[in-house]
Amino acid sequence: MKKLICAVLILCMAFSLCACGGSTYGVRELEVLVEQEYSLAFRNDDSTYNYVTAAIETLNAEGTVGDLTGKWFGSSIIDFKKDAKALEKVGMPEPRTFIIGVDINSFPMAYVVDGNYWGFDVQLAMAVCERLGWTLQYQSIANRNAYVELSSGNVDCAWGGMVLEQTDSKDSKKKQKMTLTAPYLENRLLLIVRGDSKY
Repeated sequence: MKKLICAVLILCMAFSLCACGGSTYGVRELEVLVEQEYSLAFRNDDSTYNYVTAAIETLNAEGTVGDLTGKWFGSSIIDFKKDAKALEKVGMPEPRTFIIGVDINSFPMAYVVDGNYWGFDVQLAMAVCERLGWTLQYQSIANRNAYVELSSGNVDCAWGGMVLEQTDSKDSKKKQKMTLTAPYLENRLLLIVRGDSKY
């Protein structure tokens, strides 16, 4: 449990440092361990992509995305387009069950507490489904299996902190087989020490 709490605190600190535009707050960056982009992934040519992105753009224009960003991160670090008429342009879809694949090890994006899914991405998916009149269903998946889960039809969208590392050539090949939204969060995992440390 202590290791999990430490990992969560380190991730929160890394998110905070990235959001602060380089402000160090008494710490010094030793090394960038991983650079990541958070995107939503869909099967190629799946019209679900159009409805979900339109709903997000509409919710962002109305301030819902900003409210969730403030709640989870304290500042505006999430980047989605805004278009108040996006849903009008694509029209409302038929009611359905929308299955999202979430990586529950991606706090604060998605995680499980007492058997309930929670996090920024989970709450955003809830808002999207409420707007579209869809029933939301969760499927826990590992990030590395996002393409397999999508192509098999096990999930409709890989959502919940689906991280595709920019430097991995295998992920580049997978990107061609999936439709990705523009990254809505760019993150760096850092190895840091106190500013006055000898290390």
